Amino acid sequence: MTSNNISNLPTPDRPGGSKVGSHFIQTFRSCQMRWFYGWLAPHPTGGLGLEEVHVGMPLLVGLEVHEGLAALYLTDDDEESIKALLEANFQHTDRYWTKEDKFKSRDQGLALLNSYFEAYDPDDLQVVIGHNSKPLVEVELEIDLGYQGYFYTARLDTYVHDKFSHYYPLEHKTVDVGRKSTLAKEMDLSTQATGQIFLATHLLPEMPPTGLIVNMLVKRAAKAATPEEKNLRHHTYRTPQDLEKFRLDITSTLQTLDNAIGYYLDLVKNGMEPYQASRQAFVMQGGKDCSWCQFRTLCLNPETIREFTRGFRARSTSDDY
Repeated sequence: MTSNNISNLPTPDRPGGSKVGSHFIQTFRSCQMRWFYGWLAPHPTGGLGLEEVHVGMPLLVGLEVHEGLAALYLTDDDEESIKALLEANFQHTDRYWTKEDKFKSRDQGLALLNSYFEAYDPDDLQVVIGHNSKPLVEVELEIDLGYQGYFYTARLDTYVHDKFSHYYPLEHKTVDVGRKSTLAKEMDLSTQATGQIFLATHLLPEMPPTGLIVNMLVKRAAKAATPEEKNLRHHTYRTPQDLEKFRLDITSTLQTLDNAIGYYLDLVKNGMEPYQASRQAFVMQGGKDCSWCQFRTLCLNPETIREFTRGFRARSTSDDY
């Protein structure tokens, strides 16, 4: 039986009020047990959740391309963009990958950047300059949701305007060739996209967003494909009613989350093992999503998870932004 000392329980640093982002919210909505393992339970390596973890190749390439595109919109210089990608490649891969992996991710990233240069003209979208005279590239926004001190936060890749003075958050997404149309449809419903529009609407009222632009970079496209076929620009829009619904839905999710945390803590303080308490307080979604969940082995193996949940340390809900 674990100690009932409240200091040993897995509570957020600021229960009832923290910074949260789209990944935090979507994880809880998709599977509360996955959220539990990711934000309340200790790190699956047995540490405190602060250790570096292995980064998969698709994510690694996306991170490197992201760095290259940030440099492109900051400098309007293709060469600076390539230099930034190569530096990110060096920094990211030296810690995790063999030399062959490093070259592979570098080559994939360079191919995506070069196709971006061909398909998208940075001059057709101008980067907005903020009040501090700095371009709005890689800018973090946050807003009080009006519920228990929670702040919703997101990092905008870039904030731009077109020649008609229409403003947009500009998001870059790498995507497999077979998922181009699917991703476009997903962005029309995306919590991430809605959140960015919501933040820009309220925090940048002198230059409110018309919508959000997604510039896609298609991985593994046929060599014969034209630049336009390798890439796709998608516009997505939200009404004022959509944005208010977003706020209300986020607040509702946070209320559910706070109730689950409170119930869980009461169970543990009254002597229930954390493993059993987590299953009582948090809902496991199950189904096809389990196949790729990083906590699948723990979740489906009671003996493993009982060892995993001994000696809880506090995790902060502010990790997700």
